[in-house]
Amino acid sequence: MGPKHFFLPLLLLFLLWSTLACPTRTPYNPVQPTRTATPTGTVSATPTATFSPTDTGTLGPAFTATETSTPTPTPTQTATVGVFQVNFPFDSSLETWTVDNGATASIVASPVHSGVGSANVALPGANTYTFMIDYGGSLKDLTGQSISFWFYVSSSNITAVQPFVQSNTGTGFPFEGNFIGSIPAWVGQWVQVRFTPTFSTPGSSTTVYKIGIQFFASGAANVNVDDVRVAPAPMSWDFEDGFYDAFRLGGNAVSGPLGTAAPGGTGNPSLYGLHIPSTFSAIDQTVQVQYNFYPSANFTAMGVGRIEADVMIDSDISNNGSQGVQLYLQSGGGFTFENNMYTNLTSGTWTHIVFTPTFAGGNPADVKWFGIQFSSGGMGTAWGSSNLKVDNVQLLP
Repeated sequence: MGPKHFFLPLLLLFLLWSTLACPTRTPYNPVQPTRTATPTGTVSATPTATFSPTDTGTLGPAFTATETSTPTPTPTQTATVGVFQVNFPFDSSLETWTVDNGATASIVASPVHSGVGSANVALPGANTYTFMIDYGGSLKDLTGQSISFWFYVSSSNITAVQPFVQSNTGTGFPFEGNFIGSIPAWVGQWVQVRFTPTFSTPGSSTTVYKIGIQFFASGAANVNVDDVRVAPAPMSWDFEDGFYDAFRLGGNAVSGPLGTAAPGGTGNPSLYGLHIPSTFSAIDQTVQVQYNFYPSANFTAMGVGRIEADVMIDSDISNNGSQGVQLYLQSGGGFTFENNMYTNLTSGTWTHIVFTPTFAGGNPADVKWFGIQFSSGGMGTAWGSSNLKVDNVQLLP
């Protein structure tokens, strides 16, 4: 066999081996699985938070409560003839006022705001408590009236209060309240809260059947209530009843307690006026006698254009005559401050002062408070004590 014939069988053998040992490569292109969306879980509704009053440090309305229980209508309803006005002195009885949620109420001889007794409400723990009077079917007409309460705060466990009214219009039971926080700041003091309902629900002003005050407590506490009054909202204060109403003291001079007494001095025949014992010991010291509105007052709707007052000091508080007084107010969301011109005072003589605010930067429909500020002035080398007097405070057109 020649070389040519020997090579041909070898070539055939090689081709056969390569075909069997090395199969044709198929390009790698794996099938991608069809993506199935991940099931979404059923969304559960977020539970509505239960309201718990928080001390915000701001005096003013923050929350309008809704009665948790639905009052049962009384079949027979008799409206009061004429506008309803009443006083509750709590000198000898609770006068049909009641309290709920395990609290107890009784008449005690101390502390009292006036008279010989007050209603002591003992709160057993953290909860909301309602101290109220229920007139049932004897509906009351409170058109144009306000409700004022004096209460004594014995513990910082009382975090907020809310005076309220509730009406029975025959088709519903509209509830209206004025929530007031920052109560722990008043521990150990008698405080007056005045509430003037708006009665926005038609017919609610003449069908009032509940009047009361709610106490929001973070723990056990005692609170005393005295001198509850239903009367027209004040536009003037002459203090002839011997009460200093909702006026409060401030400033950086030593002062207090706030009370009422015979005016004294020259030019005021009244029986009573505000009386503030005070001691000044440096220049630019002040005593402020302030009236807070809860809620804010709308001077525009009230037709108020100016504030007037009579003031006096019964002895000099500065040795060079720089002592004086100013009226002031704050209004609007920014608590814009505004005051009238400084008026020097002569001891022993009553002085009439007038303030016509412009509300530049403020808001006449949102007046937070107004007040009278006594000052030792920016001069002097010696200072002293004096009884500061205020009388015949008026909000006028």
